[in-house]
Amino acid sequence: MKLSVAIFGRVGKMQRGGLKWSVQLAAEALRSVGDVVRVSNVRNPPGDLDDDLDVIWVYGETAHVPELAEIARQRNIPLLVNSTFDCRSARTREIALNHRSWGRGVYPVVFTDAAAAALALPCAVIPNLFRMAPPEASLPFAERKGVCVGDWAKLQKASLTGPEGYRPLAKLHKLRPDIPIITYRQYKPETDPPPWMVLEPFSVALHGLLGRVRLFISMARFETFAMVPLEAQSCGTPVVYRPMPQSLSAYIGPTGISFGSAADLCATVQEVYDSPQLWEQMSTASLENARSKAPDRMGVAIHLALVRAVHQHRSL
Repeated sequence: MKLSVAIFGRVGKMQRGGLKWSVQLAAEALRSVGDVVRVSNVRNPPGDLDDDLDVIWVYGETAHVPELAEIARQRNIPLLVNSTFDCRSARTREIALNHRSWGRGVYPVVFTDAAAAALALPCAVIPNLFRMAPPEASLPFAERKGVCVGDWAKLQKASLTGPEGYRPLAKLHKLRPDIPIITYRQYKPETDPPPWMVLEPFSVALHGLLGRVRLFISMARFETFAMVPLEAQSCGTPVVYRPMPQSLSAYIGPTGISFGSAADLCATVQEVYDSPQLWEQMSTASLENARSKAPDRMGVAIHLALVRAVHQHRSL
């Protein structure tokens, strides 16, 4: 079944962060399997849409969803709306209220089966995509130093990290002051990082940093996805992460190491950081996991997820 898909996402001057890449990569993946995809700016009114559309997919702001929902109902096609589900109960209630207000034929998009089960609504489970690093980005163990902990502004937000915030990293530094803890400033932070963190300039091409640290530590618990840890894996960099059933627990799983407490984090980092043997095995598993989810290998999975959404809608 060849699909005609209209995606409304962040384009042009709105290109910032993971949403931009997700939209572009999803469109490329669908085109690679023969689907016809048109990408439009999510902030603009829908305008004229192709007559033979099978699916409308909104990836970003939802201001025009009511209008798109009416168009989809008139054509009897599904409207898929990325739900930004983050496992917080408040967000779960908000998503349920939104979809009731938008009416029938609108389906939230989530990235894992666990997220769909938690949301308890008719959902479309569609894989999310990330940018693969070039092979030269990955340095050998001996040439790597430090751990990267992601964007400093996000580390400050308890809504993303939970109430413990980045305090486990302070305990890691106290225990191992010889390990540089590296952050960067992609978004505007409330304050400067503490003096024991190394602040590096941000580059859109993060692979240069991700490929020269020994580990990536993800402190997020309530992000919708968290793309950078997977980009780190594509550099052969092992990832230590907090459980995130809405994304990383499924996308990284046992090829990384999840942690619950500061003690878990410190023990894990020390064990892998100091051992070339352990690091090499984790690095190989990380790289193979990332390659298995590379955009050029995910076109069929995304296509089939949309086909299922079409059949699900027609059966209701």
